[in-house]
Amino acid sequence: MRNKKNPLMNTGLPSLLVIFIVLCLVTFAVLSYVSAVRDYSMAKKTAARTQLYYEADLAANECLTALDAGLRDVYEALPEKKEASFFASCQEKLPDLLENLPELSPAKDANTQLPGCTVGQDGIIPLCTFYETLNDTQALMVELAVRFPEDDSSPCYEIRKWQTVSIGTWEIDDSLPVMQERP
Repeated sequence: MRNKKNPLMNTGLPSLLVIFIVLCLVTFAVLSYVSAVRDYSMAKKTAARTQLYYEADLAANECLTALDAGLRDVYEALPEKKEASFFASCQEKLPDLLENLPELSPAKDANTQLPGCTVGQDGIIPLCTFYETLNDTQALMVELAVRFPEDDSSPCYEIRKWQTVSIGTWEIDDSLPVMQERP
């Protein structure tokens, strides 16, 4: 007897294997494309956020420079270069110095409550806090303590805080009914 092989079986199995491999490759290509688009949009958001941060950082540094120059003028105007008289004079003149700072960025949203510049005290050391707006929900907060200058080149302040803080009101989103009560 003659042993015959079916020619359809020889060509059918390799064809199915090729189709399966092509489908796998197409699936991986689509997944890679979707992942690349998501990464690109995240990179754009991160770049925009970083640019906003550095713009606020630059504005805060300009305020620091102006404040340091004002504090240096207060120090130079003192008849006696003593720490206690410097702190007392700074506490008295700090609100006027803060009014002359470069304009701080206003809140970009009417609902955002941004405190602006505040003056406080830690014992005898005057404190100053100001904010630079990043976006509708965040601001750069800078808290300074006035410092008695050690020499002519040292700054008249010490940075206590330089951080991003949340501003405005937070609204809870409870529009998605996760758990439903049954009667």
